[in-house]
Amino acid sequence: MKKRQLNLPAGHHDADSASELLGISKVKLLQHLREAGFLDTDKKNGLHGNHNLPRQQIKDMQWAYVKTLTYGSGANKQINREYRIAIFTEKGFKEVKKIIADPEGYEMPNFAKPKLTPPPSDCTGQSRRMARAKLDSASRKALLDQMADWGLSTDQPAH
Repeated sequence: MKKRQLNLPAGHHDADSASELLGISKVKLLQHLREAGFLDTDKKNGLHGNHNLPRQQIKDMQWAYVKTLTYGSGANKQINREYRIAIFTEKGFKEVKKIIADPEGYEMPNFAKPKLTPPPSDCTGQSRRMARAKLDSASRKALLDQMADWGLSTDQPAH
């Protein structure tokens, strides 16, 4: 089987080259990385999902990224197919080495979860009557009247 040429930067590895350097099979490498939480497990979507691709936190830490490759099939190789592979950066490969050295004892670092705050609202802290007063403002009425002049209908008439 012809080996694919990826032309990766120095220190970056795909699963094939990483498994060769670490002296284990590619299947075992991917299994350990999935169990450690480094890679996604997406059996439902198969090749079109995120199976064996790095989790978002791993990509955010710049330990790995996804590369999309294509190959031709069919008569005269006219049917192009796409597939995605995980590429480990130099920092990420160091973590992969730690995982392979001690798969049972490795602990993934805690990822800081972003705090989700709701966007500010014009009605926050106001009574319902005050909020309704804003909805019935003169500028809203003028806008609804202008839209009616243009022939645009609205569900609510101007008050």
